[in-house]
Amino acid sequence: LVPLLQELKIAHFSSENRHLRGFITTQIHFTRHHILSHLTPDTSFWLTPYLRLLDEVICMPWHHIVSIASAGSATPDSITLVRKMMPKVNEIAALTYKKALRTYPEHISCQGRIQSNAVHQSSIRDLNMFQAYIWLCIVGDDISIIEYQLVPLCLQVFPLTRVNWELVTFAVQTIGAEIQVHLTPAEKLIFTKYSGVIEELFLAAYPKAIGGHLD
Repeated sequence: LVPLLQELKIAHFSSENRHLRGFITTQIHFTRHHILSHLTPDTSFWLTPYLRLLDEVICMPWHHIVSIASAGSATPDSITLVRKMMPKVNEIAALTYKKALRTYPEHISCQGRIQSNAVHQSSIRDLNMFQAYIWLCIVGDDISIIEYQLVPLCLQVFPLTRVNWELVTFAVQTIGAEIQVHLTPAEKLIFTKYSGVIEELFLAAYPKAIGGHLD
């Protein structure tokens, strides 16, 4: 299944139409939840891993991270850092969501209130995606991955789903703070070289997010 999904990803993400990336990721995400909503718990249990795989291969750059690390082009320190933090992605996503829940308890998107199960699931998925792109940026030593891939993707998806950009920037800043809790002083030097710039890129995108300029 993975090779087929990789072909799908390449076909859509290499398109000159940058809106297509936001469309395909959003469509896959909502289709996954729509399918599961019609299934019994037993059937859902067996199908969920395949639907999650679809979501992760298309939307998450984990494969790209592994490819860069395996090619030997990344520095040993960055590889060690990413290898250490990848198992903590779900934990950091959960902590970030809880803090967003406390800070923005009245937030409502097109999926419903922030406390709803649907928003909780999609939030964890998005917070995992943020971390994946951050680690791809670090292991590849390439901030343009955030500037030209992640931020435009977020600008295409979040305004359309009525997710407040202030909440998006809060999530990015909180992820950065939660990551640093786990780092040694030397690791913080590596991480903060990128994290500050990443936060600035999301803050700078605020006028586009509220203005609806998605091109």
